[in-house]
Amino acid sequence: LITIADSEKANVWISRFARRGISTVLLSSYYEDHSMEVSCIKVDHKRCGRLAAEFMRYGLKENGGKVLMFCGNREIYSNRIYAENFEEELRKSGYEIIKVEGFGREEIEEAASGILKKERIQGIFMNNARNTYSVCGILQELQLGRDMMVVGTDAFQELSPYFEEGILNAVICQYHWQQGAHAVKKMYEYLSRGIQDKEDEILSPVLLLKNNYSCFL
Repeated sequence: LITIADSEKANVWISRFARRGISTVLLSSYYEDHSMEVSCIKVDHKRCGRLAAEFMRYGLKENGGKVLMFCGNREIYSNRIYAENFEEELRKSGYEIIKVEGFGREEIEEAASGILKKERIQGIFMNNARNTYSVCGILQELQLGRDMMVVGTDAFQELSPYFEEGILNAVICQYHWQQGAHAVKKMYEYLSRGIQDKEDEILSPVLLLKNNYSCFL
């Protein structure tokens, strides 16, 4: 089984599969029961958050400003770890973090539009791909973003116009394609040679800008 289990409820199901002896590789997930035949391939989400905050500090105009963070769903471990480390790192420099939870445009648009129209926002951070695409679209329609530092997550073709228009400054690449390839290789080794690798793989995130993001599509 190759799948994602990144919440408490999902991990209960993974434990049931593991107890039945089904070899399992998880992508971008957090699963702590090391007695089971389960391995995880994921990026270092703590480092993701800190890297995004480090880059954003370079572009913010002054200390004490406001940063809008779209933090996904706190019940998803990777979202929570990613967002908490971004917030912790940026607060050290005196910035106020305004948080919006939810996935996708239908869940975040009302709150996003209200905050962007009311508050003086210096920077925007999105810790997942869906919100990155959604927020960029909202910024484009409101004709905002070009005077803010905007940092998103993951590299995919649909972000190209936002890089070119100057709405999106950077994304944190989590190597999802590589995670999938490593998972298939692990499962191949198990099915063909009986080698069961339980070691987790932690990948390092990469900061992508306008001039190198296309190399990672």
